[in-house]
Amino acid sequence: MRPRYETVDDRQRQREVISYLSAATGTTAVETPPLTHWDYEMVRDGRVLALVEVKVRKCSRTTYPTFMVSEGKATTLRDQAIAAGCAGGFLVNWIDAAGWLRIDTLAPDGWSVGSGGRFDRGDAMDVERVVRFPIDGFRFIDRDAGAWLRA
Repeated sequence: MRPRYETVDDRQRQREVISYLSAATGTTAVETPPLTHWDYEMVRDGRVLALVEVKVRKCSRTTYPTFMVSEGKATTLRDQAIAAGCAGGFLVNWIDAAGWLRIDTLAPDGWSVGSGGRFDRGDAMDVERVVRFPIDGFRFIDRDAGAWLRA
């Protein structure tokens, strides 16, 4: 069985980050059980409006030109959001910004896919097919005001 790398501290950081999206969208964030393919469902008036995978990065948003994530995770999130009739995307918190990337509206044939991943844990399963989404495709949130930043 593959080890679980997500820690209690990771989940706590995700809770802080999801509060930014919740404030910006006027929704309530409902945490999903461990091992679900996304971390939160954004709910308003009893209706799920979005499936959200939260990623916390320890670098600036300008460190890399793209956000890299498992192709399997991106595909599953997109497909499940479409099946549920709601938005689906990634909420990423860098050290200097928080951004939302909606992927249910992005066609996979336009994704930049290749091999990549983590090499620091010595886990061969950390290297896989990944998608690289351009940072300029994100919509950014003012973390202090809980509102969308203007482009």
